[in-house]
Amino acid sequence: MTPVLRTPRLKLRPLREGDAERITALISDFEVTRWLSRAPHPYRLADAEQFLGDVVTEDGSGFHWAIERGGSLVGVIGTEEHLGYWLGREAWGQGIATEAGDAVLDAHFGLTAADEIVASYTLGNVASANVLVKLGFVEAGRKTSYSKALDKEMESQALVLTRARWRDRRAFRIETERLVIRETRDTDWPDLARIGGNPQVAPMLASVMTPWPEVQCRRWIAAGRYHGRPGFRATLMTKDDRIIGSFGFGKAPGPGHQSVAYFLDPEEWGKGYATEGLRAFLGFCFARFDVEVIEADHYDDNPASGIVMRRLGFEESGHREDSWSLARLEPAPATEYRLTRDAFEALT
Repeated sequence: MTPVLRTPRLKLRPLREGDAERITALISDFEVTRWLSRAPHPYRLADAEQFLGDVVTEDGSGFHWAIERGGSLVGVIGTEEHLGYWLGREAWGQGIATEAGDAVLDAHFGLTAADEIVASYTLGNVASANVLVKLGFVEAGRKTSYSKALDKEMESQALVLTRARWRDRRAFRIETERLVIRETRDTDWPDLARIGGNPQVAPMLASVMTPWPEVQCRRWIAAGRYHGRPGFRATLMTKDDRIIGSFGFGKAPGPGHQSVAYFLDPEEWGKGYATEGLRAFLGFCFARFDVEVIEADHYDDNPASGIVMRRLGFEESGHREDSWSLARLEPAPATEYRLTRDAFEALT
């Protein structure tokens, strides 16, 4: 059976015959069809019915999924022979292809013994190129393929993702003298909910309430899975595997800019764990990702975080009067910081 896959925003389910009309409506757009080698233009209902006749099976098995958002089909993705996908224009530029691709690749390597998977994009399709790079694919030469929509041979860039590279982009481990930092896992939720939802901690965070319900904590974890690129969360532990906090590394405005955030169990405050762990985590991020500036902030009634920031080379860069938190009744002032690669390396 083709498994139903769920991500923070999407449901990926097996295709069915009733999808023909919706597929036709989306893929008949020439700006979609022009990048697909096997789809003719104009694209008609009969073309969708033929495609579904080839890939839909009675037992629900196969290698193609409908990408649904909010209960509506917005595209198709598959791993038969290679990773292929398309999205209707209404779903462009929202990270949907990357989110769906992560889920399908996990299913591909998790449910098969394949050593690799290939993909390609037609030269000029910058959006698809960016998606495949985010998913971890590396270039593997050029090729040509016939485009039905354009009725001519087109040059394409071939790419490959190996099982070893996929595995490396799903897990990591950083060790310091007293701590371990690794990818956040689903099973971490009870400790993270307890710590993050603590009345002393939650008001210092933007998106956490107190108490922190299981369903919301699980969604928070799912949205921050590590996929080998910025936009993930890490779990902070002692060497005896006690979970004591969390780090996050995500996108900030500006080219080459990212942001960092963290929280720590109040029972572990004052032991230097935040400084020790964050120093190692920042080193990992600067070494692994193309980032020149890392930004951070803290509420003004949390001066201890400011001390940690300054110890690690952050400098104050601004101030806001209206920072919101789900655990606060009103907005509160916050101080902003920035850390350059050069400043961090000078201290380490």
